[in-house]
Amino acid sequence: MIEELLTKKERIEENKILEAIHNQAKWKNMEEENKRMMSNIDRELRKPTKKDKIKEVLQREMEIALLLVISTPGIIAWILLTFCLTH
Repeated sequence: MIEELLTKKERIEENKILEAIHNQAKWKNMEEENKRMMSNIDRELRKPTKKDKIKEVLQREMEIALLLVISTPGIIAWILLTFCLTH
């Protein structure tokens, strides 16, 4: 009878230990899953959006247009000057 009670008490203690180990493993897995999800979210947030790409293309095109507007009168003046000096 005493031996049965001791065995039962040992089983209860073993179950508590196993449950604690199981809980630790469960929380560790949840923590790893949360870290993985957060890294995925961060990666998605860092991706450029279509709006960003459109802004970038528009800015590049505006820079090219501005360079053309600024440089065209200078090129025309240079051509006229060289034409006048040679004739």
